[in-house]
Amino acid sequence: ITTPTSTPSKRRLETPRTESNGEQSNLDYSFLMLYAQDRGTYYVQLEDDIVAKAGYYSDMKTFTTQTASDEWLYLEFSQLGFIGKMFKTHDLPMIAEFFLMFHKDKPIDWLLDHLLWVKVCNPEKDNKDCEQQKSRLKQRYKPSLFQHVGL
Repeated sequence: ITTPTSTPSKRRLETPRTESNGEQSNLDYSFLMLYAQDRGTYYVQLEDDIVAKAGYYSDMKTFTTQTASDEWLYLEFSQLGFIGKMFKTHDLPMIAEFFLMFHKDKPIDWLLDHLLWVKVCNPEKDNKDCEQQKSRLKQRYKPSLFQHVGL
């Protein structure tokens, strides 16, 4: 057993840090998505520090069934960043590849919004049209099924 100290070791001070926590999280999300791509029909991003609303699973299942015929990239079951986002597993390789290309640039929820922008927004049209096109690819369930409590 080692006792933590308040002073970083000399080795840690001399070792250049190449990845920020956000960059590492983006990589972690991407690799998890690649791992899950052949394991089911849907992928839902959750965290270990959330509380789910009672009946969340049946609510998610019903909403997913209702939107199954719609063209969507993801369903939102929470407005909290990247928590509660559901993707079709066949879309995961494309999403993960995008995240990996830009993992150093933005937080993951911003990258997700940027992916929508790249897919549907026309630079020759106005922002209202862009937001309208993006809203077709993301469907939001209300009210939120997950609450972030932190650990």
